[in-house]
Amino acid sequence: MSAIAITPKTSGRLRSLTAVLLVLAVWELAARLFAPGPTPIIPPPTILVTYVADHLGLLAVVVRPTLIEAVSGFCIGAAFSIVMAAIFVRYRGVEAALSNTLVLIHSLPMLAIIPLLVIWFGIGYTPKIVVAALATFFPVLNGALRGLRSADRSTLELMHLLNATGMQTLLKVRIPSSLPYIFAGLKIAAPQAVLGATVAEWIGSREGLGSQILMALLNYDVPLLWACMVLCAVMAALGFCIIVAIEYLVIGRRAEPLKAED
Repeated sequence: MSAIAITPKTSGRLRSLTAVLLVLAVWELAARLFAPGPTPIIPPPTILVTYVADHLGLLAVVVRPTLIEAVSGFCIGAAFSIVMAAIFVRYRGVEAALSNTLVLIHSLPMLAIIPLLVIWFGIGYTPKIVVAALATFFPVLNGALRGLRSADRSTLELMHLLNATGMQTLLKVRIPSSLPYIFAGLKIAAPQAVLGATVAEWIGSREGLGSQILMALLNYDVPLLWACMVLCAVMAALGFCIIVAIEYLVIGRRAEPLKAED
């Protein structure tokens, strides 16, 4: 008889699944014991699933704007940050001139920026996309900078001896070596883009998950509030998983750049 081998990777997934099921079971039991009633403050998972199934049409309409804003902001922010990182590595003077300004922008609270964006761009998609792009920009920029500067020095010297141009060195040496770091930043930025788009919808918006959360709060609609929160978490987790899948397809098992540094 042949036994099914359980690899460490499979064992880790089983432990993760078991932990999730255990948390859901404890949540279900605690909610029914300590928060009973037709509209509990903390509804059990079964009630949330039933609510989402009964209001699937409404929630699908609500999710669409947030998804558009998060995906658009993520793509714009990621592309801009990678280009900016390449410029910083190539021209140190540009980094010295702009680094303090970028840190200042990063330190501004999102809730302070959103009203200005609404005044400038109105209540359409633009301010939400800008906020999602800002939420994406800094994690990816940090990862890209670290990755582009992690290229092997001997390889860079060889490219210099071969009279390679800066663009050739960037495309053939720096970018391939930086991919694990860039994907590490993208995995952080994907949930941040969803968060940024949702928070931006709190102010000056009539659609999206953020606006629906605010309306549910004002109407004391606890099941709707929880359903929107769960959808936000699902969108963030889905974005993270998509980046992980793309990372595995692009660089395979070189997906953990910090392992050699431990």
